[in-house]
Amino acid sequence: MILYITRKFPPSVGGMQRFNLKLTVNLRPLTQVYLIKWGGEQWFLPFFLVIAFFHSLFIVSTRKIACIYVSDGLLSPLAFVLKIILRKPAVINIHGEDIAFDMGLYQAVIPWCLKRMDKVICVSEYLKKECLKRGVAASRLHVIPNGVDMDDFDVPIVPEYKNHLEALIGAPIQGRKIILTVGRLVSKKGVDSFIINILPRLKKIYSNFIYLVVGDGPLKKRIQGLIKDGSWEDTVYLIGSVPMDGGMLPAIYKMAHIFAMPNVSMEGSAEGFGIVAIEAGASGLPVVATQVDGIAEAVKDTENGWLINEKDYDSFAQQLAQLLQDETARQIAGEKAKKFVAHHYSWKEIAKRYLAQFESAGAPPVLKEY
Repeated sequence: MILYITRKFPPSVGGMQRFNLKLTVNLRPLTQVYLIKWGGEQWFLPFFLVIAFFHSLFIVSTRKIACIYVSDGLLSPLAFVLKIILRKPAVINIHGEDIAFDMGLYQAVIPWCLKRMDKVICVSEYLKKECLKRGVAASRLHVIPNGVDMDDFDVPIVPEYKNHLEALIGAPIQGRKIILTVGRLVSKKGVDSFIINILPRLKKIYSNFIYLVVGDGPLKKRIQGLIKDGSWEDTVYLIGSVPMDGGMLPAIYKMAHIFAMPNVSMEGSAEGFGIVAIEAGASGLPVVATQVDGIAEAVKDTENGWLINEKDYDSFAQQLAQLLQDETARQIAGEKAKKFVAHHYSWKEIAKRYLAQFESAGAPPVLKEY
């Protein structure tokens, strides 16, 4: 049995939350999983850590746990303590900011703990290199990309979804192309840079579009100010967080025409992979993304999208305009992206790769057939 501990799980919303939900769902047909999870606000994390610690002690005393898996680097001190006390192998995941967070104490403690894990799974080669820089042995490091469940994005666009989206933005979408970004409103996602640097350039080439941003975060007020100052109220719409459950987020993906990832490089904050890029591809959306951090491992240039050098705002705008203007080329690119994602990022295959790492760390092989 795998003891699975995560601080990010639904009903809270985000890429890591979807990652943990999908990994647990796809592991369970393969092996037994005992899940200790937190799906609330991160302000309560200290309380969760205490509860998770004592809960883990109880579970290991009552069940045959073969391996401890902790879902992100921030929890590595907990994993280290449990590994020592329980004498069980420990595996941990690295997603991005959990290795790059730029604070002296954090960078002293977290890498020290990672060096003592049995396995460290990184979601990209970029993050593997970041771990190597911090002294984690190459023999402990393994790369497994994020996965996607294609069925989640195979949703019909019924009138209710369209009507709900129009109610969210307070404007009709009929006849207008939709550029979509999904992610937290934080600096590294580059939404503010997109509004300042790319939208004006794009508008000069092609104007019949709207820009939808799904997500919430600390930059919301700044972005709202940029929308107002630039008179973008009829072009840019912030619609807040939208959960995957219920079909609305997959429907927004399907109603969109292009997915934009205008990320910027930030010291101490990294985009480890970019799971929204493969979700977009699963929806048949071509992706236009900035080539920073681990995004180049989620977006393969001309396969499921286009990678643009950071600060090359003209090329970013021109690539968007080309796809918006040429419907046939856009549809071909979207179908190509969908096939690429289905072939490379199936969650069923990704879960088997995780199980192999758990087994090699000390868990007995218990693979079942689907």
